[in-house]
Order: sequence, then C-alpha cells, then structure tokens
Amino acid sequence: MKISAISKRLATVGVATALAAGAMVGATATSASAVTGANTYTCAVPTAGNVPFPVNVSIPNLDNVNSLPAGFGVAEGLLNLGADHAIDLAIGVPAALVPTLSGLGVTGLSSPDMGFGFGSQSVPVSGLTLTGLVPQGDGSAIINAIGTNGAFTAPEAGTYDVTMPSAFTMVLATTALGAVPIPCSTADTPATLKSIEVTKNDSVTTAKPVKATVAKGTQAVVKSAVTGGFNTATGKVVAISGGKKVGTGTLNSLGKAKFKLAKMGVGSHKVLVKYLGDGYRNVSKAKVFTIKVVK
Repeated sequence: MKISAISKRLATVGVATALAAGAMVGATATSASAVTGANTYTCAVPTAGNVPFPVNVSIPNLDNVNSLPAGFGVAEGLLNLGADHAIDLAIGVPAALVPTLSGLGVTGLSSPDMGFGFGSQSVPVSGLTLTGLVPQGDGSAIINAIGTNGAFTAPEAGTYDVTMPSAFTMVLATTALGAVPIPCSTADTPATLKSIEVTKNDSVTTAKPVKATVAKGTQAVVKSAVTGGFNTATGKVVAISGGKKVGTGTLNSLGKAKFKLAKMGVGSHKVLVKYLGDGYRNVSKAKVFTIKVVK
C-alpha cells in the first residue's frame, strides 16, 4: 500500500478516535453537552394550507467536533459513536392539525432533502426515523424522530457555521394516503448550531531535473509532485536559484508538474522547488538539487 494511502487511513482512524475521546483533530476536549438549534418552518400541508411547525434539533456528539482537516471525507454515521443515531429531531404539531394527523394514521417519517448547512454545502440527514407522536397538554403534539449524519467532505480551510436547514421536505408515511410530502421552509435566518474550524493539511513536495547536466543555452526541465491531504494538490510550484525565481509549474490533475527553467550560465546551480499551497494544504519545499551547465 502506498504511503499516501496509509496516511489517509491513519488520519481517518485518528479523526474517529479523537471524536470518541472528546475532540476532533487538533482541538481540545469540550463539555459533553449537546449542540442544539431551533427554527420555525412554514409547511404546506395538504387541505390545511401553510402551517407553522417549530423544529428543534439536538446533536450531542457535535459538541466535540471543533475542527476538521480540509478535504477530509466524513463517513455516514461517524457521529453515532456506536449508538443507533446521532441526531434527535422534535417537530411541533399545532393542536388544530393533530386530529388530521391522527385520521391519516401516521406510521413513519422521512425526508429526501433535509440537511444542515456547512459553509456552502449541505450535510444530509440520513436514516430519518419516526420514534413517536407525543400528545401535549394543550392539544398539540410533538413528532419525535432520529437520524444520523450523511457522508460529506470538509471544504477548504476556514471557519464555517453549522446551521439549521433553510428548507426541507417532510414525508409522512400514513395508512390512509400512503406517502404524504410536506414542503417546509423558513423565512428566518437558519439558526447556527456551532462553528467548526477547517484546517490545512501538511504537504510534501518532491522535485528532480529530467537531466542533471545540460548544455549552455539549453533550458533544464524539472519534474515535481505534491502529495498530502485528502484530495489532489492544486496550484503552482516555483523554482528558485540564487535567490531568483527561475521557473514556474502548474500542477495537473495528478498533482504533478513538468516545467522548464530559465537558461543558466556555465557552472553548477542549486535549485529549490517550492509548492505555494492551496485551500487544502500548506506550503512545502522539495530537497535542493543541482543543475550543471556545460559548454
């Protein structure tokens, strides 16, 4: 197995282990209190029109997620930590609508598109399952459900808010009508559950000349590659000799570059190739090599 593949596996194990211990990569442990959020959604209920539904969410293990490495693929159910779910959902049903739901015979709940905001992406809620329809003293009721995190990938480095959904479709499984889709949206700003820092990964740059000795007037050619992180490196590498930039290469879809150096005078020239970094990984330098120019 390649070193890069081993590193990724170790990182995956490390993230899961750190979460279980009470902290994500590079983060300090926090209290075991749950992360919570709430918004009221206007839901288009068949025959009843637009009805307000208060929705409360609790994600206990998210309290321990303080940071993630950029580009890291979070597996579905990682936040469960051995339990059968990671997300607790409570949906308030107005008293006027409770008889309708009772008449429909609600037996299940799902959502094909519920997700929590994380930067510009949506982290899907997977396996949403009804656990109860609990009557309240004022005639209203609470739909209780559980779910887990769907798979997602951490974005580029930065600090991102985890937010409540801006909209979702609630699908009730009923004995009377089968599946009843109910689209819901909020006019309010989705509540922020917490902020998570996404950090850059270390990179490793290698570089070598195609030919270590070239004739005067000939441009030396350099091959360079950048590894590290959880996706392919992007961006540029620059070659420096005698304190001056003598070449630039752009990484291809494999994280590699092949580029020419400026013409050099007769003699030996030490060359340093430096990777400039991207949104997922830090700057790094290759080992210095020598180009010999002969007459």
